[in-house]
Amino acid sequence: MAYSIDLREKALNCYKQCSNASKAAKTYGISRNTLYLWIKLEEQTGSLKHQVKG
Repeated sequence: MAYSIDLREKALNCYKQCSNASKAAKTYGISRNTLYLWIKLEEQTGSLKHQVKG
């Protein structure tokens, strides 16, 4: 499932403010694993854009 950049930014900002992945994920209806992937993506690329594989 593809999530909008807006949702990704909101969830990540929520996580940064509360430092609680479970709370941020639940607030935005995503899994903690998805949130952790977005955190890693932002750290590695500086962006939350979907990475096209292949």
